[in-house]
Parts: sequence; C-alpha cells; structure tokens
Amino acid sequence: MIQKISTSLLFRLFTVFLFGMMVLPLASCSNQKLDADPFQAFIGTWDSTSNDMDAELVIRSDRTFHVHLEPIGIDAEGTVTVDDEQITFVNNEGTDETSSDPAPGVYNYMMNGNRATFFKVSDPLERRAMILSGAFVKAE
Repeated sequence: MIQKISTSLLFRLFTVFLFGMMVLPLASCSNQKLDADPFQAFIGTWDSTSNDMDAELVIRSDRTFHVHLEPIGIDAEGTVTVDDEQITFVNNEGTDETSSDPAPGVYNYMMNGNRATFFKVSDPLERRAMILSGAFVKAE
C-alpha cells in the first residue's frame, strides 16, 4: 500500500512538474510587449490629404520630425515621443510663428498596417491639430 501511495504521489508530482514546464514559458511571455518600442512603427515618411492641404510628415529614427504643408508652403521641425498609447509632437523651429511654437501636442493614435490615425488629447496649436486630424498613410 505504501508503494501504491508513493507511486501515485510521484505520478502527481511529475504531472504538476510537466504542466508547470508547459505553462511557465507562456506566463512569462504574457507581460512582454509585442513591440518593445512603439516608436519604431512611426519611423518613415507619412502622407495625408485633408482640409484641402497635403501634408508630408517625416519621422526620423533620432526621434525628430519634419512636416511640410502644401499648397501653403509651411515647414516645421521638432521632436516626437511615443508610448503605448500616445504620441507627442513638440515644434523646435518652423517657417512662421505657429510652426515655431514649442507647445506640445499630445495625441492618442491607432496604427493599422501602413495607416496611422491621430486623435487629439491636447494641442494648443489649432493648425497642427487640424493637420493631424486626418489619417496618414506610410509612403513606400
């Protein structure tokens, strides 16, 4: 009888051990992000046409951006930060007073393949908010 209990106990312990070996790797992956740095998805050239204006937004790997607006010919340069839910644009210089204003513009974003859509959280610069309100398509 003692041998039956020991065998049964060993079988249960072995089963628990195997189950743990299968589940542990899955559990450790559950806290990992699929893309450790969401900024990487934004690097590149993005185009948008909205409100009778064409916008080309270039986001560089050094976390800077350049935007060019046609037909009005306005340019802005600045920095961009991205986290899991929001993207923030801060202008450093531009061709006029508005495009040079360093007030941050904070947006929620949604990425769907080569398409990015921004949703204003807060941005005191109305022109930037108007430009970013449209969808941007990544140029190939």
